[in-house]
Amino acid sequence: MAGKPEVSAGSVPLGRSDPRWWSAGVGFLQLINMLREHTFDSLTDRRLFSIDISSTGELPRLDLPAGHFACLLAWDARGASADIVSAFVERLLRAGASYFVCWGPDCERVHDIIDEIVSHPEADFGVPEESCIMTTWHTSEPLREALSFFLTNSTPDEHYQHSTHVALAISIGSSAWSAEITEALDHPREFVERGLDDDAK
Repeated sequence: MAGKPEVSAGSVPLGRSDPRWWSAGVGFLQLINMLREHTFDSLTDRRLFSIDISSTGELPRLDLPAGHFACLLAWDARGASADIVSAFVERLLRAGASYFVCWGPDCERVHDIIDEIVSHPEADFGVPEESCIMTTWHTSEPLREALSFFLTNSTPDEHYQHSTHVALAISIGSSAWSAEITEALDHPREFVERGLDDDAK
């Protein structure tokens, strides 16, 4: 039976009254609390989640519902090596990512690396030979447009359509991006409709 996380110093468990609990435990608790569930989008039949991290190394274990998920990456990847991008993407693939919407500076390179990883002859991500992991990049669009696409058009390959009932947006290194993602995922239909109204003006 799952209980509250236990923090220890060496082999001795610490209680919350012990000041060492805070120095040892707060970082762990922050990691497990990074994953935020927003709402259920009845139009796409998906539960909406987000994560706000300052670097790829902060990505926590993804305790998402069973199945697969569409993933939006809001990331300035210009300073990230190919190895860093690959390691990050591989974690998401192994967690069940079936569609990637890449946005931010250098997002086309991130998109290309994802395609290379998935199509590699020795890739072992469970992708059937006749299927694929869908990816898009949105270099010249504002984030709101990438979010609208994510909330309306991120339909995965047919093999994954019946198991993709989660959408996860990841913001890396920007509180402003995180705030915009939160606004979109808290009220997805209103966000999309407002964008359509703005485009029509």
